Amino acid sequence: MYGPKKVSSNYLAVAEIRFSSGVDISNFIMTAQEYFSQANYAQVAVLKNQSMKTEQFGEQNMLVPTVQKIYAFTNRDATRQFILNEHCLVFKVTDFQDFDSFMALFQEGVYLVNKLIHIVSSQRMGLR
Repeated sequence: MYGPKKVSSNYLAVAEIRFSSGVDISNFIMTAQEYFSQANYAQVAVLKNQSMKTEQFGEQNMLVPTVQKIYAFTNRDATRQFILNEHCLVFKVTDFQDFDSFMALFQEGVYLVNKLIHIVSSQRMGLR
C-alpha cells in the first residue's frame, strides 16, 4: 500500500530497424520463438501482411499482390510486442519509464534477432 506507485503510460512508442537479411525468417522461426520466450515474450502469433509490388511484364509495369508472413512475439501483459519479418524488426511498447528503458528493451530484441540472422547493416532505424 505504501510502496512505489506503478506508473502506467497512455503512450504507445514504436521503434523499427530495417535490414536486408537475404534469409527466409521462417527457417529460423523455431529458434526465434525460443529466444523471445526466454526473454519473456512467450505469446506468438503468425500474421499475414498483404501488399503490392511492381513487376515488369513486357513493356508494362504491373502491380502484383504479395502475402508476407509476420511473426509477433508479445509479453504476458500485452504491453510489449516485437514484430519480425525478413526485412525489419518492429517494437511496440506502452509500459516504459523513460527513453533509456525504452531503448534497452528495443536493443534486447535487436540482439535476439542478430543472434538469428547476423544483421550486418541497417537500412533505416526510426522511432515514433
